[in-house]
Amino acid sequence: MSQTPGINFSDEFQLAPVKTLEVPSADSFTSGSDYSDMESLAPTPVMTGRMSKQETRTIGRGIVRGTVRGGRGNRSQVMSKRVPVKKNLSTKPVLPNIKDAKEDVNSVHRVLTGQLDGLPPMRSSVVRIFLSSTFSDYKSERNLLAKEVYPRLRDRCAAIDLDFQVVDLRWGVTQEASNDHLVEDLCFNEIEQCKRLSRGPFFVGMLGNRYGFHPLPREIHQTELEILKSVAEDEDTEGWQLLDSWYKLDENAVPPVYVLQPISSRLSHMFEFDPGNESAHKENVAQWDRESRRMVAVLHKSVYTAIQETHLDNLSKFKYIQSVTHQEFQHGLLQLDKESAEKHGVVFVRNFQGLYNELSSCSVQRHGCQLTPEILCDAMVLFTFSGIRKNEATGKMEIDYECEDLLEGLKKHTKDQLPNQSFFEYNLNWSEGGIQPDLDESHARYLQRFMIDFENTIWRMIENYKKSEEKQIARHFVTYREAQIPKRVMKPKESTTGMNSGDFMVGYMSLQNTIQDHKEAELKGDEAKPIDKHMLNMNYEVLHHLNFCKEKCRLFCGRVEELSSIKNTILSDDGKRKPVVIVAPSGCGKTAFMAKLAESCRAWLGKETVVMIRFLGTSPASSSIRKVLTSICVQITGAYALPLIKDNLSKLSKIVKYFNELMMIVSYQNMITKQLVIILDSIDQLDATDGAHLMQWLPRALPTGVHLLLSMLPEVHNCFENAKNHLMDDQCFVLLPELTADVTKEYIHAYLDNHKRTLTNEQKELLVKTFESNRQPLLMSLIMNEAKNWRSFSPVSEIALAETASAAIIGLLEKIERRFGNLFICAALGYLSISKGGLSEVELEDVLSCNDEVLDDVYQFHDPPVEGIVRIPPLMWTRVRAELSSYIVERQSNKHTVIYWYHRQFVEAGLERYSSGDQATKLHSDLAELFSRESGVCRGIYLSKRKKTIEDADRQITPHILHSRNSRKLTMLPYHLFQSGDLDLLKRETFCKFKFLLCFIEAFSFQELLFSLKEMLSEKEDPDLRLLHDSLHFSQGQIKNTISSLGGQILGQLQQHAENRPIIRDLCQQAQEAMEKSRNPVLIPIAGSIPSSSSTLKWYTTGLKQIHTLSPDGSILAAKSEPDNPKETSLTMIKMNTLSRGRNITIPKKDEVIKTVITKDNQRLYTLTKEEVNIFHVNSGECIQKIGVNINHAGLLNMAMAVSSNNEYLVLAGADRLGMLEDNSQGADEAGYKVRRAMNFNGSIKTTNLIFSLEDNLTISTHTIKGTKMVLGAAVLWDFWEKQLKTRVALPTTVEPGFLHRMAPLGGHNLVVCGCQDGQIFIVDMDIGKIIVQMGAQELYPSSILSHSDPSQNILLTAGKGLQTINVWKTEVDNHGIVATIDTPVPVSCITYSAETNHIIAGFEKGSIAFYELQGPSEVTEVARHQCHHGTVTSLVCDDKEQLISCGEDCVLKLWDIDGVIQKDEDKPSEQDSTGKESLLDGDLSVHHLESASRDKLITASASGLKVWKSSSISVELDTKFDSEETHLATLSEDGARILGIHGAQRELKLWNCKSKSEETLDGFVGVTIHYAMWSPDSPSKAFIAATKSNFSMLVQFDSEMKQATSNFPLGERFNIEICHTLKNGTILVCLLADSATDKETGFKTFKAMAIDLQNGGWQICMYHETKSINTEPYEKPVFCMEKLDDETVLLGCHNNVMSWQPPEKECFLSQKESMRTWLRHTRRAYYKLTEPGADFGQVPLTALTVSRDRKAIVSGDERGSVIFWLNVPKTESPTADHGVLLSAHSAAVSSMVLSADASILISGSLDRSIRVWSVPGGNHLCSIYVHMVVRQLTIDPFANYIVAKCQFAETQRVLALKLSACEQDSLS
Repeated sequence: MSQTPGINFSDEFQLAPVKTLEVPSADSFTSGSDYSDMESLAPTPVMTGRMSKQETRTIGRGIVRGTVRGGRGNRSQVMSKRVPVKKNLSTKPVLPNIKDAKEDVNSVHRVLTGQLDGLPPMRSSVVRIFLSSTFSDYKSERNLLAKEVYPRLRDRCAAIDLDFQVVDLRWGVTQEASNDHLVEDLCFNEIEQCKRLSRGPFFVGMLGNRYGFHPLPREIHQTELEILKSVAEDEDTEGWQLLDSWYKLDENAVPPVYVLQPISSRLSHMFEFDPGNESAHKENVAQWDRESRRMVAVLHKSVYTAIQETHLDNLSKFKYIQSVTHQEFQHGLLQLDKESAEKHGVVFVRNFQGLYNELSSCSVQRHGCQLTPEILCDAMVLFTFSGIRKNEATGKMEIDYECEDLLEGLKKHTKDQLPNQSFFEYNLNWSEGGIQPDLDESHARYLQRFMIDFENTIWRMIENYKKSEEKQIARHFVTYREAQIPKRVMKPKESTTGMNSGDFMVGYMSLQNTIQDHKEAELKGDEAKPIDKHMLNMNYEVLHHLNFCKEKCRLFCGRVEELSSIKNTILSDDGKRKPVVIVAPSGCGKTAFMAKLAESCRAWLGKETVVMIRFLGTSPASSSIRKVLTSICVQITGAYALPLIKDNLSKLSKIVKYFNELMMIVSYQNMITKQLVIILDSIDQLDATDGAHLMQWLPRALPTGVHLLLSMLPEVHNCFENAKNHLMDDQCFVLLPELTADVTKEYIHAYLDNHKRTLTNEQKELLVKTFESNRQPLLMSLIMNEAKNWRSFSPVSEIALAETASAAIIGLLEKIERRFGNLFICAALGYLSISKGGLSEVELEDVLSCNDEVLDDVYQFHDPPVEGIVRIPPLMWTRVRAELSSYIVERQSNKHTVIYWYHRQFVEAGLERYSSGDQATKLHSDLAELFSRESGVCRGIYLSKRKKTIEDADRQITPHILHSRNSRKLTMLPYHLFQSGDLDLLKRETFCKFKFLLCFIEAFSFQELLFSLKEMLSEKEDPDLRLLHDSLHFSQGQIKNTISSLGGQILGQLQQHAENRPIIRDLCQQAQEAMEKSRNPVLIPIAGSIPSSSSTLKWYTTGLKQIHTLSPDGSILAAKSEPDNPKETSLTMIKMNTLSRGRNITIPKKDEVIKTVITKDNQRLYTLTKEEVNIFHVNSGECIQKIGVNINHAGLLNMAMAVSSNNEYLVLAGADRLGMLEDNSQGADEAGYKVRRAMNFNGSIKTTNLIFSLEDNLTISTHTIKGTKMVLGAAVLWDFWEKQLKTRVALPTTVEPGFLHRMAPLGGHNLVVCGCQDGQIFIVDMDIGKIIVQMGAQELYPSSILSHSDPSQNILLTAGKGLQTINVWKTEVDNHGIVATIDTPVPVSCITYSAETNHIIAGFEKGSIAFYELQGPSEVTEVARHQCHHGTVTSLVCDDKEQLISCGEDCVLKLWDIDGVIQKDEDKPSEQDSTGKESLLDGDLSVHHLESASRDKLITASASGLKVWKSSSISVELDTKFDSEETHLATLSEDGARILGIHGAQRELKLWNCKSKSEETLDGFVGVTIHYAMWSPDSPSKAFIAATKSNFSMLVQFDSEMKQATSNFPLGERFNIEICHTLKNGTILVCLLADSATDKETGFKTFKAMAIDLQNGGWQICMYHETKSINTEPYEKPVFCMEKLDDETVLLGCHNNVMSWQPPEKECFLSQKESMRTWLRHTRRAYYKLTEPGADFGQVPLTALTVSRDRKAIVSGDERGSVIFWLNVPKTESPTADHGVLLSAHSAAVSSMVLSADASILISGSLDRSIRVWSVPGGNHLCSIYVHMVVRQLTIDPFANYIVAKCQFAETQRVLALKLSACEQDSLS
């Protein structure tokens, strides 16, 4: 027998003309040795590396010993020879054979345009390898692979988001699995599955000295079996009688076949393992063994005879004579071409040398070939590893030479098929017992080498395939896009839809130009750019739906009339193109019908037609309307060569707009030649988010050449009714009728033909009779799937058919349970049913292997095959899936191929049957555990039937590593944890785990994270998740743009809540640890807090500017939104019951909406502008009537509007005209108002307000009556029926009435309250025409008055817009007037009142909202205040559910729980932060520390006391315990002994002694207002104090030891000193004197600069024009900031200039250009020159200055946010190059800057609410943090580790401490 060259592990070795390599001795395999030398044994170069001790120990006990047990002694050193390497064989990864550009284009084109033929394979995420070998002789290798290699490969694949699965169907196979003879067919099917799904290798073969098992064919064609029988010899008669008894003819097969019967049908005890049936079982086993061997022998002999007599061809013999292993090789490897075989297959061959020598000398030979018990063991070992067999005739053991020849032929064929790097051959000596690593060290080395080769080769193939696949996909798309570049821009055709195409054409031209530029740039590159992420994901998504569509079309028949109707609708061109909606009950074949439409559209409209189909709910990307429309938009851009505008995909409103815009562009460009068909099946399968079921995203009209077809169930989620209300056209809907009898027969025939089956006449009649009562396609499919398995010999009497689809499903499940075991099926199908869209087969097998109950049931009669590993045998699920193959489909989910039920009713049946109640919780918990495991599961298990405990049983599951690539874990883990009800684990493992948040945002988006949190909170409220959601939402503008800011925002906002919330504390700790480990510089909040949305936010939506009105029942809200067209006005309807956005309503003209009204029935919206009234249908958004200003053709501008409660009457008021209109229409879908009455005032009356009276037949209005000398206000009651003024009440005021509210009726009278703009308020009884109450003083309000009334409480609120006072009025007749006045710190912007909670709520200009409680008749208390918006709060509305709705200038509408707001405000942050340090508390804080480089101190003054901090550690150095709640400023003396501060409302001067801890108010300053105080640098006891007394300003020099003033310098009446620096050893004081009030918006002041000579009589030296004489007037140009440069010079920040000033000691004027230098132009060019002080250099204020410690670097910041690095040089030197210019350092004014001690780092703060870190001098941005507060002051400690910021938030000031981490020197360059 010939030997194939390979690695020789035998003792004997013959020299060969190839390089020989020495195998290390056994001594080198001791624990801890370096195994890199083992690579010399590899036949080809492989990945190398050291193996761990654990890896070595677990190979086998013999491998770690230097001696060999078993008496054989030490073997000699063994040599091996290398397989000759083929010439020119590259070891580099083999790239795929990319076809020509035309085929690349066609491949992508077919997918993007929706063609069903020639589709590329679907993308998979699994490396699925079929392992083929004879089983028993490779047991050692298989066990080692399972224990050692598979886990490592599984981990490596998991790291790149791939599943690793080995299909080893002989692993754990039990006897009962072979009962139906399907194991071989299942093997071949699994090979095809591996071939189709695997990313890289899919077939691994292992061949030894044994050929393998010869199976009986399960089916034999009738003609073939009859030929074999006809050539049989007489002596085979008994054998053929046996064959006739086991094989039955099935005439239902086409052609007919003989079928091998199940074993249990003749041997009933074959699979009974109960102890009582042990004897019968053994007899059945022996009988089957004898009879099957006999039948195989008879067939073999007859086959050879038939071939010799030419009755059969030579190929026909293989299915009879080939072993199962040979057939597996044939299916998996030998049918491939060599190129494919190289990529996907690898084979290992092991040759035992001396095996048959052992046979010749074994006990069998010595004992005369008769098997006795003594020699049976030796014979069985040889039988296991060799091709010997027992001769049934002689009883001898002999070599089966036929099998040997077949085996050698298989090895040769395999070697020829594969290259050297995929074919491994090992030669080793035979040892008694087979593979003996403990006894034979060469066997141990072989196993070691085998594992290394297996792992490295498989991993190499995986990597090569992955790289080549990515390149091929990119190449396909790049080639396609290049081919799609338009040669020229076509002139647009005129639209036939009536829509204006001008704006769309402009957009189209812009899009075409953009794509042209992109392509040209792309073509210039050497390599193709990576494909866009959106485009790549869309490609996988489209491919999934196209394959699904193709499968559904395969057996479609019937529906001819319905298809014809749809065809006519599509082909019609009546100018009224609308969507088509197909409606049908569940199970009526709706999905198949939609698939057939997709297939037919190209035939109807032309081969260039683009078809886009989505089977909604079958994949994650088709489960929400936002993702569906996004995917379609991306596909449109790809199919029509349009650029993808990613900004349009951020939110649903933009996506819907983009979707409509793309359809218009497609229409204009490809109206006839390349039409677009979009098909969306099962709208009801969408989740309810984004208002998907409301159908308002659906276009109501379509452009020419664009077709939209949808399907839905009639009664699910109210989609059908919503679609009807939205489209308002019954012609759009098509109802699918029941199938006809003819179609039923056609379907039966087509189904059977497709499966090559037929039925007997009785069976056909049974089917037809069953379908007469129910022709539901789903039922027909279920029954036909069962009928195709009926045999012709199956009695009809035993067939029972279900009458409904649900009954058929239940019957199917019951059958599966009986066949495969109830426990196993309940678990497997339960997991599948509760999963979110399906599970991959790896996941399903993994979770089943973690279920101890299932494993205990599986291993009842045998132990797990590999010691230490407990897992379900792969064949178990394979058999179940084969049985359910018609009801389970593959789909794409998070880039993984998963399996799921193919129909909704299966899902419902599975949920009801397998996952009800507590069982659902358990199943979800099991799946959650699976997805949470990052390192597998090793858990002990007790097998009760085996009475055996296995400790730390390895379940061999795929690890689910937390990474952004593992989108499967990121999606499934939170879902199953939430469904299991374990919220605590959900928070700890997912959304309150910092790494999870980072990975989730990177994998999906920040908006998707918010959406997921919002969705969970809508189902179950949780305080931690709510706090996290609100905080993240508050910071969304920063995080979604820069993911690195996530940690800072979490720490800054949440650590204040960490003490009492352990989960939030852990999240903050994780965020801090992650930031500290960052390689890039980061700012870490460690003390203080960033403001957050701390109130109970229930819901929010963006893009809304102002609330207009709330419907009477509070269910619908209208808010102003951003229009798509800037020339229009847009309102968005919000459905408050469902908290979802409704229809966008567009008013064609850009007019301010004066008033809106929603009717009581919520059907109509009335809008009043200056030119017209528009009446809209709320649900559809359609304008049903427009009413112009011309009432009776003579009106002017509208001023007021009122609508009666029954919608019947509408009253409009013009400038001089009043008219009533009556509605004569029927129903809410139309309006037909016509003028009923009108009155003309001839220009003398101006109507300001209108309301209807209680009876709806009278109207009350307020007017301004213009007389000849004065203007009078009046309240008027009009009777339109009589066309007369019924009552007029003059208001004693000369100003225009401001508001009019209806009051609660008193005695049936119409009472109203009128407010006038002079502050007076009147209560008027309109029935008697009398003012019954007049109140209010003549307090002038601005022209716009804010008011709100509550008739039920008789409460009226008024406030002047822009003022800081709210008046609370009682409006009862006998109890009226102002009962309370609320003074507010900032101007009020809106007010409202909540009657349910008795709170007054006010919004303010700086974004805060305050809540005031009415606690008594006149007592109002502020109970809460929160920062709720950025910018002014524009509107507030309360509903009747104790909820507040707010809207602000940040264009966010928010819904708040009022009680939650009040309660949460009481939950103040603790004084201890999460790090254990005392926090820098909120409050009125002051930080004074201007020289952080030299002083490591700072002071805070707050409600918690006056404290001195060490800035280098952010720790309290001294807590004075002084009451400092009202301290405005505090400064520490140089020796740290005293603190001087300004305190109290009267701004008194206080002195605190830090040593004695005493404080005193200085008597000498009683009655004096202190503005500023600073210690003198030349004396620790002296200070300078700026004060005002009797409007006279002065500067006082104060001695703290003497506690008295030592000198006084008068400054005049106008000046208040606020900033000072001393020069020339304290002899000159340079001051900035306040020149203006603080700017409300920026907080900046302008100053005048003045120098005071402290030694020469207090001379005041002022900056002024050189031409002026001596003058005490300060320099006329304003100064904004000042910084000391050196002891002689200060720097002044002016307009566009940095001025350096050196005041003289005695002179009162500036010497000739000597004392001032000016750096010019705070722009791109920075330089300096001598100039006149008064020169005008622009109007951009410099708002911040800082100077380095060595005085060489100067940095300035201006009002525009620019930062410039200057170079300070002596005046005598020439100017040098700029250090740096940062024109966009901030988006708003720079407010503060500070340099580190070594001047290497600059910290800047701004009004844009950010703190940023820059390198100096390069100006590189290192890091930043958005603090949501205006930064007012910054300090940095001497070591540049900590930054302390004083910030302003609304009306308060806060201190925030930040740690600057990872700011190494390399980061600064």
